[in-house]
Amino acid sequence: MKARIIKYAVVFVFILLVFVLIKVSLTRLEDEIDENQVSTKGEISAGLDKEIKKEIESTEETTTKNKDEETTKETTKETTKKQEIEEETTFPIEIDNENKEIDPNKPMIALTFDDGPNAPVTNRIVDALIANDAHATFFVLGLNIDEDETENIKALKRAYDAGCEIGNHTYGHVNLVNVTDDKQVINQVMAVKNRLQQITGQKDTIIRPPYGAADERVMSLVKDPIILWSVDSLDWKYKNPPQLLQYVKENAYDGAIILMHDIYSTTADGIIPAISWLKEQGYQLVTVSEMAEYRAGGYKEGVKYGEFLP
Repeated sequence: MKARIIKYAVVFVFILLVFVLIKVSLTRLEDEIDENQVSTKGEISAGLDKEIKKEIESTEETTTKNKDEETTKETTKETTKKQEIEEETTFPIEIDNENKEIDPNKPMIALTFDDGPNAPVTNRIVDALIANDAHATFFVLGLNIDEDETENIKALKRAYDAGCEIGNHTYGHVNLVNVTDDKQVINQVMAVKNRLQQITGQKDTIIRPPYGAADERVMSLVKDPIILWSVDSLDWKYKNPPQLLQYVKENAYDGAIILMHDIYSTTADGIIPAISWLKEQGYQLVTVSEMAEYRAGGYKEGVKYGEFLP
């Protein structure tokens, strides 16, 4: 009986030892699995971190690149804009003031005469200008200066030599806007420019288009400065000297460009006393280009001018 109890005890202890060994093995196996899972998770996490980091770096690089591109574009725009401003063309009209001093701080007016020259009238106006140490601008028609050594040519040269400005009024007094053929527009202008260069030697001239008509197309074809007016005397309509004198007195102002025509004797009759009156009021009577120079620093291509305010 005792021997049987001892036998059972040994078997029980053996079974217990086997159970303990199995449990220990299972515990170790679980630990290894956990370690492997942690390691795997760490590797996965590290991999994800690398991918995310790459993505972030790529995004930052793209953002930086885009910003650089935007900055470059803005810089290019600013540079282009600056270049456009710097390259804005000043029209090279030369003025000769050796025999005339102009004070930019004092009032000035530009008297302008269209449709000439008409020697008898033009000469009378030039006489009054010389007597008052004054200048004016004459916008001439090509058809009036075709022939050499005529009285009109002599009157034009006399005005030019007296310091007056000779401008372009087209060859045949046509409305350039209504001329659909671009070549004809150019011919109307160039015929006068070329002729004036032959007579006076001046290469560049300002232009007053007949009726003041100049749209974008005409201005793109005619590169010369477009001169309009701010005071229309209507001398061609009324042909009344006292009325012209009074009109000038009532409408004169600093920087004005006054429109008249040196083909009517009544215009000379009215403007001659007006010239003396303007001088008495302290006005400097200058050419359009002289006023443009002292008031605006010259002309810009593609611009219409009707006055030059202080």
